[in-house]
Amino acid sequence: MDHPFSHRRTSPAPDSPSVGPKTINLSIAERQCICASWEKASTQSDIGCELVARLLNDNRTRFRALLGTDYPLLLLFQFFTLSECKSGSFLGSGNYTTEDVNGMKRARSVADGVNCFFNKVISKLMDTNYVEEIQDLSLQLGAMHFRMKVWFQAENWLCVKNCLLDSVVSALLKDVKGESQWDF
Repeated sequence: MDHPFSHRRTSPAPDSPSVGPKTINLSIAERQCICASWEKASTQSDIGCELVARLLNDNRTRFRALLGTDYPLLLLFQFFTLSECKSGSFLGSGNYTTEDVNGMKRARSVADGVNCFFNKVISKLMDTNYVEEIQDLSLQLGAMHFRMKVWFQAENWLCVKNCLLDSVVSALLKDVKGESQWDF
């Protein structure tokens, strides 16, 4: 008697030539929805700034350390003024807002980079070879982080993903006046 799962293929060995990067094939409608959602969200809110504020407030990430305490003291003064401190120390334990992010040169720079990267990604979604183009952009981003000695672990990138999704969804739920426009 055949086992009910005998038709399933086993995964190839990790060193098998058939193993490559995981890809997600999105339908045209799904890609259009993502593009429209990003466009709407980014007109409602500064997604990069929202993301940086959320990451600064997420105690599971090393984001505060990467923005502040890992820099030599002289470099800190280049990026942050004393008025940019929370709890009496650089990027201490305070709760950060988008206004705080806008007031910190380094945090604002990261927010601009987030916006730039995702605008590039979104611009590639409707191309026929979007998977390869987005993969190339992601590899370039990873290389840039490596050069800057920003070595996040997988759980940190999961926090980035979750905070990004929260930022986009929050922006989509607002209309121009900040009120919800969705009928659920």
